[in-house]
Amino acid sequence: MKTKLAAKLTAVICAAVTAAFSAASIPASARYNNSSRTQIEAFTTAYQTYWKQTEKQKFPDGRYWNNPSNPDAYTYSGCGNHPNLNHCARVPMGVNFVIGTGAVLLPRNGDYNLYQCAGFARKLAKDFYGIPNNKDGVWMRGYFNMGNIQLRVGDQLRIGGTHSVFITDVQGNTVKFADCNAFGNCQIRWDITATVNQNTGRLQYYDQQGNHNLTINFVTRPGMAGDVNGDTFVNSQDRDAILFIANNVYSFNNVHPDYAREAADVNNDGTVTMDDWNIVNAQLSAPILPNQRFLTHSAAMLTSNYAWF
Repeated sequence: MKTKLAAKLTAVICAAVTAAFSAASIPASARYNNSSRTQIEAFTTAYQTYWKQTEKQKFPDGRYWNNPSNPDAYTYSGCGNHPNLNHCARVPMGVNFVIGTGAVLLPRNGDYNLYQCAGFARKLAKDFYGIPNNKDGVWMRGYFNMGNIQLRVGDQLRIGGTHSVFITDVQGNTVKFADCNAFGNCQIRWDITATVNQNTGRLQYYDQQGNHNLTINFVTRPGMAGDVNGDTFVNSQDRDAILFIANNVYSFNNVHPDYAREAADVNNDGTVTMDDWNIVNAQLSAPILPNQRFLTHSAAMLTSNYAWF
């Protein structure tokens, strides 16, 4: 019944909204120009280069991310009594979801903060995507199958089950990353070069401790307006999902309803309507997503009592 209803709605509504949209004025991106379907490509190479130079001045190579009262600061000495978390910098983590595991919101388990390597990677991601350094931020955790790893600048990468890094450059199978606490004292590093093995799902790099060949456990990326199904792309599947949500016939098979509704509200007016469908439909033929935003908290999320770690 739902399938037939959805098909009928699609046939009737699509013709009307397409005509209406052709006369509408589409504003430029509210965040950055040249926004395209994959969220990382919302940022030009020029932006990535400028951001990296600025962030390296903010968090210099060889200094320490261990000011417990200011995540935007650094110190000149390593942590004392490590791994005592009271000596480490920290950053609030926001709301986190698992991609493709059946409507999963990762449950709260104690602390709201991320520390050490995971905290630093999250801090860089917040700065990169322009997400305020508070409890805002909706993040998607994706488990990548072997042979299907497509890293992007801006990714927070968990490797070897014990370490987190932030991807700053991608050139084919070669990447560079920044991290902290690789040696147990919260020291900051930039421009570590690594190779991604597409066949085994592993990351290989060399540092002062020798060669590392580590499993890529998962990648964390921000949720983006329009990415209703949580696959980190905005495409026709998301456009169709907005139609179904607007008409209360979406099944929410692979993503939590709180996330899907927030992502479907592309114009951020508090409701999911054909106005949101119009915006994403235009995105498919002209890859500029108006009013692009990376998701923070919806009212539903604030009352759901969920977070990550």
